[in-house]
Amino acid sequence: MPRILDDYDHDISNDELPPETPEELEQREQERTRRAQRANRRAVIALVILGVMSIAWRFFSRELDAREAEVVPTPEVAATNETLWQVHLEVNRYIRIYSRAPEAIEDLVRTGLMGDADVRDGWGAGVDYRFDGERHTICSAGPDHRHGTRDDICDSYLGASTHPTEPIRMHDGVDDAERLLDALEGAEAADTAQVPK
Repeated sequence: MPRILDDYDHDISNDELPPETPEELEQREQERTRRAQRANRRAVIALVILGVMSIAWRFFSRELDAREAEVVPTPEVAATNETLWQVHLEVNRYIRIYSRAPEAIEDLVRTGLMGDADVRDGWGAGVDYRFDGERHTICSAGPDHRHGTRDDICDSYLGASTHPTEPIRMHDGVDDAERLLDALEGAEAADTAQVPK
């Protein structure tokens, strides 16, 4: 005689099973239905959670990609920033040598301070230099090769035409600003120390 396990994990024989009444059969069927419904609800909840997590993952990964794109410049932009910085340094060198600001970027090339390739931006176009008596401005026309548009990349700084200051890259952040403040405080302390009492 075959032995089967019931819900209470003990063996009973087929002969010992009481006949099931229609009410018991109906209760058993209702219990199976309830279990199936609970399992279905759990599956739906799991799918909803996975869907929400997937949407959140896509959203945050796009946000991170966007932030990374803002932080990491393209190679052309990085090359252009480096060119602007080098022109900035060479303008100050020109002022130290000739005791005046250059009139145009060509003055740096003509005097040999920079080569023709050195005054080209990341897109291969020449950069523009202007000095209005107070402010030095070095600009790249950007990817559209037209000056005066939104994609221009410019470096502008105050400076005298005959007494250059070491350029400070303000776009690098707080460190440069702190160095500027430290330099100014040091200069003030030196001036105060030289005053006779």
